[in-house]
Amino acid sequence: MPKPPFFIRPTIICIFLFLSLNAEAETKKTLAPGNLFSLTATAGGYLFAGTDHLEAAPIYGLKLGYDILGQSLADSLGIEATFNYLNTESTIDSSIIEGGLIRIDATYPFIPRGKVVPLIAVGAGTIYLNKSPSKFKPLFNYGPSVKYFLNDYLALRLDLRHLLVYSDAHTRNNFEFTTGFSYIFGKEKKKKP
Repeated sequence: MPKPPFFIRPTIICIFLFLSLNAEAETKKTLAPGNLFSLTATAGGYLFAGTDHLEAAPIYGLKLGYDILGQSLADSLGIEATFNYLNTESTIDSSIIEGGLIRIDATYPFIPRGKVVPLIAVGAGTIYLNKSPSKFKPLFNYGPSVKYFLNDYLALRLDLRHLLVYSDAHTRNNFEFTTGFSYIFGKEKKKKP
C-alpha cells in the first residue's frame, strides 16, 4: 500500500489545528440556528495510488449541501453530494484518461455557527475512469474541511480527503485536496432602509 507524500499528514494536522484554535478565539457567531442549503464550486488536485499508473490530476467539482445548524455540537450535522471531474494521463502509454467521482458525505462541524467552521466529513461513492476496462469502482472517503465565512452567504472552503478505492479485491489509497467558494441560499445581505 503506497504512502502519501511525507508532507501531507503534518501539513493537514498543522492547518487543521491552527484553524481550530483560530475558530475558538473567534467569538462572533455568523449564522443563526436553522437549516441551510449551499452550493460550492471547487478546484484542486487528485493523487492516484502508484499501482494505478496515473499522473496526479487537476479536479473540478460541485458540492450541494444541506446543513442543520443547532445551538451546539450535539444538534448540528450536514450532508452533501459531490460531483467531480478529472482529466489525467497514463504513466505507461501517455494516453489521456477522463473520469468522474460521485460521493455522498456526512459532515460534522466542531464550531457550527462560528466565522471559522472546522468540520470532519465521512462518506461513500464511486469513481469512474474511461480507461480499459472502464468501470465504476466503489470508494470510502474521510477527511477534514474548513469553512471561513466572508459574510452570511459566502464562505471560502478548504477540503482534504483520503479515498479508499476498491478495485479487483484490492484497496487503493488516493488523495484529494480542493478549495472553493460556498454560496449559502437564503442568507443574502439585506438592504438597510
